[in-house]
Amino acid sequence: MSEPQVGIYLIVEFEWPRPFSQEHAQNARKLHDVLQGKDWIKEVVAASGGIGDGPPSVWILWLRNYAALDRLLHAQEDPVSQAYNLFFSQMPVVKDKIREQVDFG
Repeated sequence: MSEPQVGIYLIVEFEWPRPFSQEHAQNARKLHDVLQGKDWIKEVVAASGGIGDGPPSVWILWLRNYAALDRLLHAQEDPVSQAYNLFFSQMPVVKDKIREQVDFG
């Protein structure tokens, strides 16, 4: 029996710039669009508002492995990496953390 492959969670909390511009909205949409349908990205969730400490908005990317994380953060020719880095470079506050998936099976 093979060991299950757990994924990596990239959790990015951020604040939107003020004033909010059309460019920020377009870059958010572009990031959302390019994240879809990639075999190295298992799932993407975005949320905003709510209660609790920290920045009010969050994107959570469930990635296949650390190689996928490296690709997202550093592959300068990859459109996903370009959109990710452009979007978050415009946010005034960005706090990210990486967590490994836990398999209770």
